[in-house]
Amino acid sequence: MALIALVIGTSVTAAATGRVDASLVLSGFAAWSFVPLVQMLTGLVLTRGTAVAKRHALEQYFATHWPWSLWILSVHAAFLLSGAVHATAAWIAVTGVVPVIWTVRLLIAFCRETLHLDAARARMRVAQHQALTLVAAIVYVHFAVALWPRLLGWLS
Repeated sequence: MALIALVIGTSVTAAATGRVDASLVLSGFAAWSFVPLVQMLTGLVLTRGTAVAKRHALEQYFATHWPWSLWILSVHAAFLLSGAVHATAAWIAVTGVVPVIWTVRLLIAFCRETLHLDAARARMRVAQHQALTLVAAIVYVHFAVALWPRLLGWLS
């Protein structure tokens, strides 16, 4: 969990400031430490009702985050190296489909191998998990940037 907060916090901080130092890394880590906590809650929903020990299941679940960690690091490195964030942001955002697909595949395998669910239940459980994750992300963005008033202003 700490590694995920460190990856996100360091990447976002480095992209925002163009540099990395200990105080920025520490503040980014602290600011983004809620993400692994939300991920743990979605992991508890994913692993509910199984006979597998929760600790083992959650350890295996967090191991499926690596496509996102790699993507986050790559995207922010591209932002730092290109210097033209606005010109490349839309193109880079489209590449987010890669970790989405990869994570879904890893989660289905996790449900099959670790949680011992059949294929249909594994797909259903992952679909529920991804829907919950998307709702959590939308709620976060809503509160972070006043999403609803922005959408209403954009539509009017």
